[in-house]
Amino acid sequence: MAGVRWTPEHDSELIVAVRVFGPFDYERIAERLKRTEYAVQQRMSKGPKPVRNAVQEAARQHRAAQVEQEPPKAAEAAPAVSRDKQLETRIIRLREEGRSWSAIGDTVGMKRDKVRSIFAVAVGERLPEELDIYEALRPIEMPPPPTRPCTFSASDLDIIVSDMHWPKSDRRAEAVALEAIKRLRPATVYINGDAWDLEAFSKYDSDFRKRFHWNPQDEADAGAKFLYLLEEIVQEWDGKIVCIDGSNHHDRWWKYLSRVAPALIGMDRAEELLGFDKWWIPAWSRMRMVDEDVVIMPDSNDPLVLTHGNIVRAQGGASANAMGRKIFSSVAHAHTHRVGMSVIRVPARGSRPEQVWRCYELGCLADLQPGYTKRPDWQQGFGILHRDEKEQLWTMEPVVILDGKATIASLGGTICA
Repeated sequence: MAGVRWTPEHDSELIVAVRVFGPFDYERIAERLKRTEYAVQQRMSKGPKPVRNAVQEAARQHRAAQVEQEPPKAAEAAPAVSRDKQLETRIIRLREEGRSWSAIGDTVGMKRDKVRSIFAVAVGERLPEELDIYEALRPIEMPPPPTRPCTFSASDLDIIVSDMHWPKSDRRAEAVALEAIKRLRPATVYINGDAWDLEAFSKYDSDFRKRFHWNPQDEADAGAKFLYLLEEIVQEWDGKIVCIDGSNHHDRWWKYLSRVAPALIGMDRAEELLGFDKWWIPAWSRMRMVDEDVVIMPDSNDPLVLTHGNIVRAQGGASANAMGRKIFSSVAHAHTHRVGMSVIRVPARGSRPEQVWRCYELGCLADLQPGYTKRPDWQQGFGILHRDEKEQLWTMEPVVILDGKATIASLGGTICA
C-alpha cells in the first residue's frame, strides 16, 4: 500500500493497530497496515484528530502500565529527583495531554525545538518531526525496476528530450520518445531541462495556483514513473541518462529555499541534503545531473552545445539562432517548446577556418493545452544526434510528434502511441 492515499477506513485500521500493539511499535503497525514505518509515524503525529487522540490515549496507558510494573523502592534508598527529571516528566505529561510543542515551550520557558529534543530522549523514541530532513520529506517512494542483464551494445547516437513539465507532460508524446529510445539504443539520453515544473514553488499569485494546481508529490510521482520506464529500457545496453540542470523551472527549487529559508541554505550540509537531485530523483535512477551545458565533440571544428537556454523569439528556430550567435557555436536549445532549425555560416578569416553553426530547437514532451495559457505556439518533439567520432562529425534529426505519431528517418518507419 506504499504510496496509496489514506482513507477513513485506513485510519480506523491504524487506530485498532495502535491499541493492539501500543503507540511506539511502528514496525508491527506498519506490517499490519502494509505501509512504511515513516508513513505510519507521519499519520500518527499529523493525521486527523481521531487518530491523534487514539495515539495520545495509548501513550497514556503505556506510561501507566510502565509505572505499575516498576517495583516499589525503599523510601530511604530513593534518590532525590533531579530538576532535569522533573522537567522531563512535566514535558511528557503536557504532551500526553495533547499540548503542542509551542504551547509546552511557553509553559516551561523553553524553545519548542529544545522541548522536542528533551521529550525524544526521555521516551527513547525518535520523533517523526526530528527525523533527518532528507528522510522525512523526500517525496520519492517508488521501488526500482527489476534488474535486467546488459544484452545489447549502444549505438553511435544520442537522443535529446526536454520540457516534460511533470506532471503536465503528454503521455503519448512520452510513449513515442520511449519507444524510439528502445529501438535506437542511444548511448546517452539527454534531458535538456524543465523535466519537472515545480509549480508549487513558483512566484505566481495564489489565484493562479488555485486554478491550475498540482502539488510537489504529483510532480515527484510523474517524474519517477517516467524514469522507471526509462531505466527499464536503457539498462539493457547500459545506456546513460544525463539531465542538464540550470533550467528556469528547476531553478525554482533553490530560489524558493533562498526566499523562505535563507538561514537553512547557509548550513554546512544544505547542498548535500537539499540538492535538487537528492529530492526529486529516485535513488535507484542512473540519471546524473550536470550544472553546466554539455558540449558534444568539444575538440572538433564544429562542437555542439546542449543548453536549456533562456532566449525566446517569435518563430521556431529563431531562439536557437539567437543563442548560437550569443555563444558562437552550434547549439541544441530547449525552453521555447518549439521545433525549428537555423543555419549560420561564418566565413573564413585569416587563419580561422570557415564554420557553419547549426542551431536547433527540438520541441517538448509537455501537454500542448496546459490550461494556464491559451493556444500556445508549441510543438512536441525530440532530437536524434548521430555521431562519427572518427571523423569528428555529427548530424541531428529533429523529430516532430503529431497527435501521438512520429515518422523517424533513423528508424525508417513511424511510431504510433
